[in-house]
Amino acid sequence: MTQDQADALLALHAGPGFVIPNAWDVGSARLLEQLGFAAIATVDGALLDIEEAAERLAAARASAPRGTFVLNARTDAYFVRGAGDPFEETVERALRYIEAGADSIFVPGVNDEESIRRLVEAIPAPLNIVAGLASHLIDVPTLFSLGVRRVSLGGSLARVAFSALERAGAELAESGTLGFLDGVIGYADLQRRFGA
Repeated sequence: MTQDQADALLALHAGPGFVIPNAWDVGSARLLEQLGFAAIATVDGALLDIEEAAERLAAARASAPRGTFVLNARTDAYFVRGAGDPFEETVERALRYIEAGADSIFVPGVNDEESIRRLVEAIPAPLNIVAGLASHLIDVPTLFSLGVRRVSLGGSLARVAFSALERAGAELAESGTLGFLDGVIGYADLQRRFGA
């Protein structure tokens, strides 16, 4: 990541909010870029204890000073429920991560507006929420109105693609019809978009 790219990504976190869709391969990243998204993320999913996570953040920050790289620290208290209060655990982790050098805090799994509003108030860094992960779907404008600054989608776009593939395959296997091709991107257009 160049300094200009890091500056641009950090500036997005200070604005009114932005969507950062998650690509699962080069083709999906290319299409999302062409749709005009300012930034694109990858699909992730690592679980670490708070001490190890804070140590890794501090090491990453030491090797990449503020303004040169964006560190988005993940806390899974809402996603992987433990015995404690997920709000309190999330805030505790977020404060440790910010102290270790995190630029923003990623909280997957929180799915109610009041908890999100409270997290925004309690965490002194931009909050990243995953849209489409939890069963209760809160749209992007609502998340921005709650104070969320970064909205990612996790594997949601990949799940959409796999769902379309499954429906197409089922139609082909059951009836042999090609109705699933209605409205799809044309072959030549797709080749043009991929630069082939």
